[in-house]
Amino acid sequence: MSVDGLIAFWRARLGEDEAAAKAAAEISRITQWVIGEVNDDGTRDVRPANDDLEWVAGHIAGADATHIAAHDPARALRDVAADRAILEAYEGVAATREALAADLESSPVLMAAYTETVYHLAVLENVIRHRAGVHSDHPEYKPEWAPQTLGGWNDG
Repeated sequence: MSVDGLIAFWRARLGEDEAAAKAAAEISRITQWVIGEVNDDGTRDVRPANDDLEWVAGHIAGADATHIAAHDPARALRDVAADRAILEAYEGVAATREALAADLESSPVLMAAYTETVYHLAVLENVIRHRAGVHSDHPEYKPEWAPQTLGGWNDG
């Protein structure tokens, strides 16, 4: 099954995530957020790391404030970069598989390398399915894109 549609879907979501993180960073003027001191009512503010006077979200319950600060724009941008690196790795392995497939008839000794490449491609495809599955609540997500079992690795 081709994962081209899944990859296009995931790229679009990564673009949206990146745009949202950059917009949030622009509003707060910094990408890293921290939790402020405890307010009189026991809540906390989430504020840009470089400015004690402003807040991103005010009077937030402790666990919520921790969660918001932990998922600041800097983290979201790192997540997008890491996910794009996974896509680049997949594309590199796919290109290698195609090159090896073209040379198999002229050089049967390449079969082991080809087989290994096919295996790596299957693993990366499943990683993509898991990572893109974060967006399974998106209306364009298709159930057939869900992660698949690879030799029992996903049975739990």
